[in-house]
Amino acid sequence: MDSEIAMLSPTRVFRGTYEHTITRQGRIILPSRFREVLDDRQCNRVIMVRFPNRLDVFPEDAWQVREEQHRLLDQDDDRVFSYLHYLRANQLEADVDRQGRILVPPRWRTALGLDGNLEAVLMGAQTHFEIWPKPRWEEAYRQWEESFAANRGYLAELHRSQK
Repeated sequence: MDSEIAMLSPTRVFRGTYEHTITRQGRIILPSRFREVLDDRQCNRVIMVRFPNRLDVFPEDAWQVREEQHRLLDQDDDRVFSYLHYLRANQLEADVDRQGRILVPPRWRTALGLDGNLEAVLMGAQTHFEIWPKPRWEEAYRQWEESFAANRGYLAELHRSQK
């Protein structure tokens, strides 16, 4: 992960949280800030990875860094095997069109609950961004907020132990 962040300048990371709608055809317009990051990287192709509650969207070069990290893992470990196979079964390439939109496939919209609920939250995550169905994002955000103080203390401990 550090190598992914190191390869990006501070102005070239995905930041912020935005609410957008997904059209009935499954297209979502990316926030202008996210399009700027992709333009800076001369990237018009992204890799989408479906997780149970969200989509993660990576510029192609950032996903290649992640894949290289995956290649270094012990492929004979059952947990690694299972995790990587889930990722491989749930990823696809998508082009960003001239209007700055990407197309979310119908089966993924259904699996995520986005076909009946066209409101989505896009959240920057430095090297990539996430697309959440709005109700799932709101629930996740409540959990993050409730655990914020405890997690802040935990991170402070980690930083102290790394010095």
